Amino acid sequence: MIYHVSYRYYCKFNSLVMTQETPFNCPNSEMKSEKRGIARITAACRYSYDGLLSTFKNEEAFRQEVIAFFILLPAIVLLPLPQWMKWLLFSVNMVVLIVELLNTGIEAVVDLVAPDFAPLAKQAKDAGSAAVFVSISLASATWIWAVFLVFWK
Repeated sequence: MIYHVSYRYYCKFNSLVMTQETPFNCPNSEMKSEKRGIARITAACRYSYDGLLSTFKNEEAFRQEVIAFFILLPAIVLLPLPQWMKWLLFSVNMVVLIVELLNTGIEAVVDLVAPDFAPLAKQAKDAGSAAVFVSISLASATWIWAVFLVFWK
């Protein structure tokens, strides 16, 4: 069942509007963490680890990108490039992984909220996919530039 309520309306009338567990992080939400300090940081690290592990297990594209990352890592170290270029190559490779994680999150939420076909759901998924494509294009162009600098100075 899909509820169409605004965040503000939901937070104000939580008990009157919905009976399902809320995806919102309202002050009265059960999902809001009561942890503070080191306990909060520890929990956040655990949630991040769970997200990485879940994405790695369930998303083939993410697994492929992680493998490519670890294959390219020695090349970053071994290529005779200036230090700033090595950091740039490392960064664009990380951007690909970050964008893929965000895309996976978008897809999970869209699948939860709109299990049937919906034009806006398709638009959200396509935008996430396009973001991954742009990040891979950026990384590819940066790598082509680096290889050109090394071999065809």
